[in-house]
Amino acid sequence: MNRILTLKGEITNDPLVVGYSEMTDQQTTDSLNSETISAKQHINTRDIKSYLTLVGKYYPISQSTAASAKETMFNLQEFNDGFDMTVSGAETILTNMLDALIADGLIDVNDKTYILGLGDKLISRGEQLGLGTVKVGEVMEARA
Repeated sequence: MNRILTLKGEITNDPLVVGYSEMTDQQTTDSLNSETISAKQHINTRDIKSYLTLVGKYYPISQSTAASAKETMFNLQEFNDGFDMTVSGAETILTNMLDALIADGLIDVNDKTYILGLGDKLISRGEQLGLGTVKVGEVMEARA
């Protein structure tokens, strides 16, 4: 879809009730470019391993005979490219893996929170709409 048509629909319909009609063109542009929307992203396996190493838990997990540790080591190898948190089921697999490690006393809830947080990011409404960065001239054209 044309960028301007997408912008026109967003500004006219204001589906998130941002209040575009009360904003200047610059304010609307700034609003569309503000990174305020929570989204999921890919978590690199390397980042999980690095975190666990830095907090002194990777080696103990790798040496543990607990089923949760063996599963974790298997998953970290199988999901060598990481966990794409935008794909249905990936977050569940990772969460279950971390919960099992907690149950076996190999990590704690703070570790789980940190690791799952690697899959969170903030994006702009422009990004969410597939527009990337919106320019003030585009907003002016969409309102014309």
